Amino acid sequence: MKANLEKVENAEAVLTIEVEAPRVEQALDKAYRSVVQRVNVPGFRKGKAPRPLVESQVGWQNLWKEALDTVISETFDEAVHETGIQPVDDPSVEILSMGEGQPLSYRAKVTVKPEVDTGDYRSISVAKEVEEVTLEHVEAYIEALLERHSTLEVLEDTPAGPDHFVSITYTLQWDGLTRKQEEPQLVQLGKRNIPEEMESPIMGLKTGEEIKTRITFPEEFPDMDLAGKECEYTVKVHEIKRRISPEINDEFVASLGEYSSLEEFRKGVTNKLEKILEAKAEEKLADRVIAEAVSIAKVDIPEVMVTRQQEILIQDWLHRLEQLKVPPEAYLYNQGLTFDQFKEKLRDQAEARVRVDLVLEAIAKAEGINAQVEEVDDILDKGKMPVNMAGYVWHSIIMNKTVKFLKEIAQKNAAAKAKGNEAGVSTAEG
Repeated sequence: MKANLEKVENAEAVLTIEVEAPRVEQALDKAYRSVVQRVNVPGFRKGKAPRPLVESQVGWQNLWKEALDTVISETFDEAVHETGIQPVDDPSVEILSMGEGQPLSYRAKVTVKPEVDTGDYRSISVAKEVEEVTLEHVEAYIEALLERHSTLEVLEDTPAGPDHFVSITYTLQWDGLTRKQEEPQLVQLGKRNIPEEMESPIMGLKTGEEIKTRITFPEEFPDMDLAGKECEYTVKVHEIKRRISPEINDEFVASLGEYSSLEEFRKGVTNKLEKILEAKAEEKLADRVIAEAVSIAKVDIPEVMVTRQQEILIQDWLHRLEQLKVPPEAYLYNQGLTFDQFKEKLRDQAEARVRVDLVLEAIAKAEGINAQVEEVDDILDKGKMPVNMAGYVWHSIIMNKTVKFLKEIAQKNAAAKAKGNEAGVSTAEG
């Protein structure tokens, strides 16, 4: 196999590849042996018909197509490795010459990773800003902790209201169609767990009460079956509960197993919050240096890279909703978005993510930042991850090292700048 890289312009590479005749013949023979097992030729047992008869039965074009699919797939991968290009899409192939007993020659055009002008990323200057723990932080942490340890108390003769947990069944009827929720569903009122049109009639109902009314869903309602429809809505309340949080005292904090007194607990909470705010400061610093690096760099991103990343984000989103047992339509409704609007929003995220990856990869290459096999193996072992995740882990290690490198440079530059400013002030005062 001979491969010639003709040109790389505008993130498109053009390869001319020539495959020797014996290899083409091997591919044809392999295709014949595959096809002969799948066709019935009169007078021959399956798999025993000679090649000329098989060609006449299925058409020589089909045999050649199967052979070409194999040989082009193999030789294109070899050419990519040989030339060092980085394809981000499947190639478009043009056959230049082929024939029985002849070499195969073809041209492959493929979109590749674009060149990145990283700019002067070593001039980035960002200081880490750590927020101090306040009384408000401590109280908010304690309130969230109490909520996690809360219980639900059944209310016997209380009308359903905001923040109550209500167990309901309902029926929607429209245009001769019916939708039922026959098993009691627990929803928290005022939290947009269900559409507002369905929640409003529940307010004020008591346990055991049922109401039949008519509701109209808005035209932009994400569930296309209900969008713009007027429905007969029957809903029954089976149970009403409210959240009861424990009292914050020595007994409660002792039950947590970490502290023996309320005073010790508050000190412990403050220490935890200091670590949390330090971690947030590190995350914010990372976000800022990445944003600075991206703003300095110049790169034209191929559309196919954005589209593929967008599809990954959509599939991740659907998978998360499936795990949470949240219908996509309900999520979109709560966000006030149509699917097209949400998809466009994800497109912006996809483009931003691709841009960040390209810039960080270019900086890593310029600085010689890489991952070690031992590092990859260690993460795979600790996380009990399959071997096919090695490429992902390898890339993650390089990205993390690159961000760490940028953070160190940014903080050094910021410290030097601050020191220079202090010196200037001292000189002026003197």
